[in-house]
Amino acid sequence: MSMDRPTLRLTRLAYALLGIAFVTVFLFALERSLRLESELATEVRQQAKDELHRVLHLWEQLEIRRIEAVVQELAPDPVARARLAPPFVDAVLVWQAAAPGVPGTMLRPADRPRPDMTEARADPCLVAAEARTAGSTDRLAIAEAWRACTERPVAVALIAASRAADQYLAAGRAEAAVAALQAVDLPLDAPRDLLDAVGVTIDAAIARQVQLAEALAATGRRDEAVRLLRRAGDRIVALDPPDLDRLLSTVDFPIIPDLEALDAAGEADTLRDAVDRARRRLEAWRLVHQGVSTGTPLAGAPLFTTTVDRGDQPTPVPVAILGDPSGQRRVLLAVARLPGGLRLGLQLDPEALLRDLLESGPGRPLQVLDATGNVVLPGDAMDADLLATVPFGRLLPELRLGMLGTATSTERIRAWRRSQLLPIAVVLVMAGFAVVARLAADRQQHELWERQQAFVNRVSHELKTPLAGIKVMAELIEMGVVSGHDEVVQSAQRIITETSRMENRVNEILKQARRPELGEKVPLDITAMAAALAEEWTPRFEQRDARLLVQLDPTPPVLGDRELLRDAINNLLDNALKYLREDVAGLVRLRTSSAGRWVVVEVADNGLGVPEDMRRAIFERFTRVEGDGRGKAGGHGLGLAFVAEAVREHGGRVECREGIGGGARFIIRLRRM
Repeated sequence: MSMDRPTLRLTRLAYALLGIAFVTVFLFALERSLRLESELATEVRQQAKDELHRVLHLWEQLEIRRIEAVVQELAPDPVARARLAPPFVDAVLVWQAAAPGVPGTMLRPADRPRPDMTEARADPCLVAAEARTAGSTDRLAIAEAWRACTERPVAVALIAASRAADQYLAAGRAEAAVAALQAVDLPLDAPRDLLDAVGVTIDAAIARQVQLAEALAATGRRDEAVRLLRRAGDRIVALDPPDLDRLLSTVDFPIIPDLEALDAAGEADTLRDAVDRARRRLEAWRLVHQGVSTGTPLAGAPLFTTTVDRGDQPTPVPVAILGDPSGQRRVLLAVARLPGGLRLGLQLDPEALLRDLLESGPGRPLQVLDATGNVVLPGDAMDADLLATVPFGRLLPELRLGMLGTATSTERIRAWRRSQLLPIAVVLVMAGFAVVARLAADRQQHELWERQQAFVNRVSHELKTPLAGIKVMAELIEMGVVSGHDEVVQSAQRIITETSRMENRVNEILKQARRPELGEKVPLDITAMAAALAEEWTPRFEQRDARLLVQLDPTPPVLGDRELLRDAINNLLDNALKYLREDVAGLVRLRTSSAGRWVVVEVADNGLGVPEDMRRAIFERFTRVEGDGRGKAGGHGLGLAFVAEAVREHGGRVECREGIGGGARFIIRLRRM
């Protein structure tokens, strides 16, 4: 069992050198593998960039040809042919440019005069109805007064029906509101020319549709209400500016919220997509309208030049691309500078162009990212690493195109690296575990040796005291100093007393030092055993002015060695008595109980206690809590080790916790029968 310190240091040094050798080999292999992977990854990324540049170039050339074809198709008469634009063109705008600083003329969409409904609002019937209902709180009477005007001209009837419907709905008469709105002699989807002819604005016509949908929903006619709201929304998003500029917010509220309230989420989502497209058209119109009204030239540097037929001979036409000044891709406008100051603007759908790119790309998946690295398309970003990204060309310069990695050479080199490093890593880990385990074992062995040495020193000191007394008495007798019979008898008695003390101490040490050997197991009543021990120990505690508190609950039987378990509990009581404090009245509690499959024996005291960091170590042999005032009778670090070993022989557990007032609490758990 002995190990000197130089041997331990040399062992640690040898293991450290072995570990350093393993780590060096591993790091060397890792560095070579990472360098090879880095070189291959750089090559793969460069190949990906080259392929992305090629894809973008082909895509841009394709889109330029498509834009060129549209310009050539519409250029002979842009206003008349605007309806021929393909789906990737959101809107066609045509204007006549003037000299810089001189306002131009918007030709498409042209500003269309709106009917003036002021005269209709001043109709005598409406004026009289308003006078009759002034100050009234009877909603039905107010509604009937307005409804009386629905026989008037259409514009007047529409105003009267709307006001009557408001009152009917507020009074809870939804059917009457439906009837009032449907009584107006004007189709719900009346075309713009008819509305202009009867003096009704598109705003009023759409407001009637939304109000009628609200009334239908209130009567429980949900499907009719959904269809009417959808028709109103579709009609708005199909409008041209400036009507679109004025009415588009009506789709956001109340049309879409009303659809969602009617459990028509699909219809609401479809309408939202249409609103996004309409907003792009609106943004393009605002950009162009501002430039035309202020005489600001809109076309920048030409992206390409095409040839169109206008007149007797082909005419070269430069085409430029205008982006959204905010960088949000709301506007992507191709502007063709036609002869005579005529300008043709094609509002392109950037999402459609990007989808074409992704669908026609190479076999590996692509992603479109914005300037900050956020994924734009596809919406459900795939979980893969980006091999490379490159900026778009002249069409969408604020975006980047990225290529995602799949089963590429990079993955293969990673697999190769893992295959090379895995055996080395396994050996390194196993060697590390072996070194750590061996060092821990050596350290434990060394600590045990030191504790044994301390134990031998303590025992030697304790045995020398009675031996010295015996030797002195014997020498006095031998020298004749003690000659009288009575004196000889007295000296002999002192020799016998010291011999008995030494014998008791040796027996105590031998008893605690022996390894518990499990004898015959019999059913035991732990509560009865604890009661007997309490009766035996109570006088000893009273001699120390301490109190033994007994709390014994009935417990199920335990199968065990009677003497071994009795000695274990005895050791705990003896330990509690040894380490009582001098400054407080001693209190020790002996308790038995049962918890599930366990029978529990607990000895708690208000003594010196055990530091928290030693509550596991004290169950090891020769381990003591050092320090001043550790009881009047110090131990040898064997008693608690005996308890732990005896309990383990019975398949149980023992632990140390905080006791009474900072003392110690020892808990034994034994399996019940």
